[in-house]
Amino acid sequence: MLAAGCGSVRAPGTADGFTGRASEVAEHWQSSAERGPWIEGFVPLRNLTLEPDWGRMPRRVGRIMINSAWKLENELSAEVPAPVELRWADGSTLSVPVLAPTAAYAGLTRPKSFVDEECPADKGCPPLRVIAVARGEATMPSSGVPLLPQSVVYLVEFRNYDPRRS
Repeated sequence: MLAAGCGSVRAPGTADGFTGRASEVAEHWQSSAERGPWIEGFVPLRNLTLEPDWGRMPRRVGRIMINSAWKLENELSAEVPAPVELRWADGSTLSVPVLAPTAAYAGLTRPKSFVDEECPADKGCPPLRVIAVARGEATMPSSGVPLLPQSVVYLVEFRNYDPRRS
């Protein structure tokens, strides 16, 4: 068993105290309403935005993304696609809704609550120009099993940057 957490309550000072508290938490989890979706549903273990290969990406792209500097160069459909079936490695499936491209773009471009690297004050951030959106597949970690082999994502393509501009 692995237990982790944070808070202002002091942890028990003895191994017996820890074991007792860990058992209490585990018993609560077994009867918790939050357990159902974790066991039977889809609980992503990371942000659902697929990030670029940072080893091949200029540092400025990360700064631009965190500052939500985007420019849409094509119209996006507001039509909600049919639900998709997620497939896990063990063969189990789950039908889930898919966002309309307009809603996915709105989520992607929403200003972040925390920006750790501001755009340069003198010239700002050149926007990431979204030129195409298409349905695709990706592998992600999830609550059910380590991998979710065939999820559905929107792939966003970006035009190359002129390095002299940023």
